[in-house]
Amino acid sequence: YPNSFDSGMPGDYYTKTDAQEAIENARQIIEFCEGCVR
Repeated sequence: YPNSFDSGMPGDYYTKTDAQEAIENARQIIEFCEGCVR
């Protein structure tokens, strides 16, 4: 969410590792959801 911090940009708060973990978590959520609708 773009306004979650009072100031600065997301790169001031998150690292590349944080981003990679978020992408992996999202992938797992999508796989789970796809399994529920099949």
